[in-house]
Amino acid sequence: RLDVEMVWAEVAVAAVAGGITFASLTSNTVALANNNFSVSNATLAIGVTNTCGAGGGDTTSVQGFNNVKLTPGVTSAPVKFCLDNTGDIPLNITMSVTNPTGGTLDASKVTLAVTCDGATTLTAPLTYFYSNPTTFDKTLANSHQWNCSATAILDSGDSGSGGQSVTPFDVDFVGSQAS
Repeated sequence: RLDVEMVWAEVAVAAVAGGITFASLTSNTVALANNNFSVSNATLAIGVTNTCGAGGGDTTSVQGFNNVKLTPGVTSAPVKFCLDNTGDIPLNITMSVTNPTGGTLDASKVTLAVTCDGATTLTAPLTYFYSNPTTFDKTLANSHQWNCSATAILDSGDSGSGGQSVTPFDVDFVGSQAS
């Protein structure tokens, strides 16, 4: 019986010693410290000619086509402007027009073409862009600018009389987070 009690005593001592050994092998604590989050900023500015990037952009609007007389089949002089991504994320740029259909000239016969650096030119009748906001095929990188130009052309088959006009409209550009 003494031998059995000695074996149990040795097992108990070994268990206590093993527990102490396990405790001495436990690691220290480390941390991923000073975490801070903020929301990205998506801001698009527009400027005339090459004023973007030099603080010359505006976050609301610049003058577009001003009293342009269209001749059937003849492309207008370009209106030059720039788009500036002043935010800190790349942007998809979508273009649309406000309602151009209340005038005496059929807005579906006026084609608008907008070209911006490296992106495919968006070309369609005004009424198309009113009903179908269209996104350029390239993204505008954060802290970058696009130099752009817009032209208009009246359908060569339009036999309208002078003095007809399209209701004043805006060409709107919206920057949204690129995926």
